[in-house]
Amino acid sequence: MTPQVHPNETSEVIGAGDSQPVVAQEMPPVAEPGGAASDTGMTPATQAVTPEWVPSASPPTPTRYPPAAPPRRGPSAGRWAWSIGLVVIGGLAWWIYGFVLGAVGFSLSGGRDVFSILVSTLVAAVPALTCLVAGWLVRSWSGMIVAALVYVAASALMWMLAAVGDLVTAEFALYVVLPAVVLSPIGTFIGIAAARRRG
Repeated sequence: MTPQVHPNETSEVIGAGDSQPVVAQEMPPVAEPGGAASDTGMTPATQAVTPEWVPSASPPTPTRYPPAAPPRRGPSAGRWAWSIGLVVIGGLAWWIYGFVLGAVGFSLSGGRDVFSILVSTLVAAVPALTCLVAGWLVRSWSGMIVAALVYVAASALMWMLAAVGDLVTAEFALYVVLPAVVLSPIGTFIGIAAARRRG
């Protein structure tokens, strides 16, 4: 009588005409409809699936914009040009201003009393008002120094050409250098204070 073999079993020929049932290895799990079996034997239906529309845990990358330009410090080129131009004009004004004072009979070195010196200083400070405006324009202490030096240099040239006085005398220091040294810081302080109020 021939032994029956289970469908999951195979027969192996051992000898001539003899057969012995041998248990075969189990078949891999059959893929269920709708997906193939994984290496762990789990079907896709039993695995955790993350839908594509689920947002990622990491925050979205922000749009990159060009970095903001650093705030500009110091006077602009236009303010420098205006301030230097003004003090040059103020210094060159001595060419006309000296002759005007002489024409009206006013002498900067006429009186030696305190009142005469004060009046002469105020009259001589008229061209130096450009130093005040230049200090207000540049709004920096370094610009104030540059403006005052340019004014004194331009005034020295015109002071000699207009024959107002000698450069090595006290009149030049009193009527040219002193107004520039006083008015330039005042204009600079006003300009800086106005800029701070505007923020």
